[in-house]
Amino acid sequence: MTSDFRLSRNLLKGQVGDEINVLMAACAWNLRKWLVIATIFLFWQNGWFWFVWNGFLRGD
Repeated sequence: MTSDFRLSRNLLKGQVGDEINVLMAACAWNLRKWLVIATIFLFWQNGWFWFVWNGFLRGD
């Protein structure tokens, strides 16, 4: 996680800056996870998941 979301580049000063940087990187990581889950859910909810899955199984 040190290189994800530029955690290694800290432009904030001191101990508080380090803590803020870690919190912002963790928030960005969690937001990315939630967006992926929401995208998968909406894709499945709209029925496109089954359309694509059945299309691949039939070889169309």
